[in-house]
Amino acid sequence: MFEALMRRAQAKQAQTVRQQGHGRPIVSNEFKGTRFVVVGKEVAYGPWKIFPDFLLHYVRARLGFEWGEAEKGKPELERHPFVRWWEVFGAQRERHTTSADGINTMPMYGAASAVLGLAYDLYTIEHNAEDEQATASFQRMLARLRIADQFMGARHEARAAGMLLRAGFKLAWEDEHVRQDGGHGEFVATFPETGRSFWVECKMRQPEREDARFRYTHLVSEALQKATDLERLVFVELAYNGAPLNEETGGWAGIAVNQLRTLEQQPTSLPAALVVLTNFPEHWQLDQPMAGTGVVMEGFGTDRYRMGQEEELLAAIEVKERNREIEFLWTSLQKHLRTPITFDGSLPGVDPDRQLVLGRSYPLPDGQLGVLEEATVVEQWKQAACFMRRADGTRIMVNIDLSEDELDAWKRHPDTFFGELRPHHPPAKNAMDLYEFFHSSYVNTPKERLLEFMAHHHNLAELRGLPQPELAKRYAYALTAAVVKDAPAPAPPIWQKRLRKPLTRE
Repeated sequence: MFEALMRRAQAKQAQTVRQQGHGRPIVSNEFKGTRFVVVGKEVAYGPWKIFPDFLLHYVRARLGFEWGEAEKGKPELERHPFVRWWEVFGAQRERHTTSADGINTMPMYGAASAVLGLAYDLYTIEHNAEDEQATASFQRMLARLRIADQFMGARHEARAAGMLLRAGFKLAWEDEHVRQDGGHGEFVATFPETGRSFWVECKMRQPEREDARFRYTHLVSEALQKATDLERLVFVELAYNGAPLNEETGGWAGIAVNQLRTLEQQPTSLPAALVVLTNFPEHWQLDQPMAGTGVVMEGFGTDRYRMGQEEELLAAIEVKERNREIEFLWTSLQKHLRTPITFDGSLPGVDPDRQLVLGRSYPLPDGQLGVLEEATVVEQWKQAACFMRRADGTRIMVNIDLSEDELDAWKRHPDTFFGELRPHHPPAKNAMDLYEFFHSSYVNTPKERLLEFMAHHHNLAELRGLPQPELAKRYAYALTAAVVKDAPAPAPPIWQKRLRKPLTRE
């Protein structure tokens, strides 16, 4: 019983991190219908059913209720961008149904993404503020957000900060009002586990028209001309609605990377950097479901992290291990872009009383109770195939229907859907994916067992002298090499092969 509880607690923790990231988690409780939510050193409370309900109150409170009312009193074209977003979002909510428990369900239109995204980023920043400097920087950000012509730039800075905080970084904000030779960045991001720090600058493309010519590399050049002794991370928001992200053609991602490589080949002395290209043109898609948006990470002036560039597996593994901080950031950027729905990391749309949890008992078709021993989701059937054990020890398989909400929860959390942490590996796209699959499978295998698997290795004596972690890596690499030799991993998309070739660095 204790072991089962521990496994469920482990799954709950993994599920919460999957939804909320690696920063400070949401701290909340409900008492007699009132929800209490900790924000930094303060506590907010209200009748909020889900986390987005709280965020809608939070963002209005931080920007100022009186400020918002004053902006609403202005002529429509003179109103602050956020107020226009809010009004469009409000109209959309009125067009969609609200459930009996007071929860509104609707597509993620651009207006909803814009309002909730800003709210979540601001909450993340304030909730993770650890000292007076961070609190003062947050207040300066709020002041800039209230000024219409500074709003979009400040909003992009908030997005970059939220991304880094949810990836587990600590931020030390720079004060732009303090004179500094060489110019200011936004903040220094430090990865606590390794102590490695990065200087971060944020830039945003802000065309006056949606159909304006797509160019942005002058922003990268401006950012890299600032002085710092630290490694550089440059976040650039493209705000481009002309070519949605597309697996076949590349869309905006291919255009943006090619432009960056063109800049790289100019006769300049710009320093190396890692450039994070984001594209969230929500303000151009207020009444449209968000589509084709995302994040791309590309090295500049370095051989590391070059999209579409083939790399020998051992070299790729070495780069990955030397750059744990960047790998953590990239993984987080892929997993933590959505705003959480629940406060506690539970599965949204899944009734806890009917959730299928390994080890629990459920009624069988014959009226008996059966303990759920194993289960898998068959998506095309919209069912879970459940293997149950009766009290007499006999076993039966039962197919249980799943709702659309339950299917969506399984797609988002396949590794914890059945109440225990069970690693889920999507199809491998390249040799590195295969290596990571094998490594995760054998990372905890005892050294003696690994040596048995590698008993016919030509240099077994050397292997015996290796520590278990290194031996697990060697075995995972050997398995990957064998698979790739017999059945090469899928090639990268055609559009990545057609990218302008990056410069080769010594």
